[in-house]
Amino acid sequence: MVWADITDPDAVNPVRSPRTAQTPSRGPSDLQLPPGWVLVTLRDCPVELSLQQDQHLDELVRELQLMTASNGNAHSRALAEEIHDLLISPTHARLTGRRMAERAQAAGYPSVDVEMAMPIEFAPMMRRLHHAVTRADELCDKNQLLALASPPEIRHLREWMAEEIISQTELRRPSRSWDEWVAAQHLPRAAGASSSHIEVPGPR
Repeated sequence: MVWADITDPDAVNPVRSPRTAQTPSRGPSDLQLPPGWVLVTLRDCPVELSLQQDQHLDELVRELQLMTASNGNAHSRALAEEIHDLLISPTHARLTGRRMAERAQAAGYPSVDVEMAMPIEFAPMMRRLHHAVTRADELCDKNQLLALASPPEIRHLREWMAEEIISQTELRRPSRSWDEWVAAQHLPRAAGASSSHIEVPGPR
């Protein structure tokens, strides 16, 4: 049984304002990360594009799983198993990113700073996952999967995310925003105005 004693039901209590791009963010030390963990920031991540790429990844996984269940070819089965295994460990980080993007979308922000606490060993996993998803896209290009291949902008976003996670966890480099990465790759600049900084609590 759970209960609460309300001493003054008419009392007005202050509500903490949401953290935005203008609010100073907390440093990694404030999150009390355990040894071997780092705080990864996907800075100015485009909200709509992020949700699209996450949905497309779900479609690829479902397609590959269906092929495995229906005794598809050996290459597809192996690829499905590899992607499935690689998605198990970083599930919490992926779901965290999705929740942050959904919250930013609901608030009307075109981009958002996503902070995710993760262990350093995620770097090689992310590298392998990126290569596996790229191979799955190649199967889509060859019409060997029913799912549509990722459009260029989604492939670019996945490449940026993979690079950021690897460079920040493995090499301890500072974060580079989506717009900065796009400019460095000489790609068309993504449209976007203000961004929101949303806190993601790390392990205590």
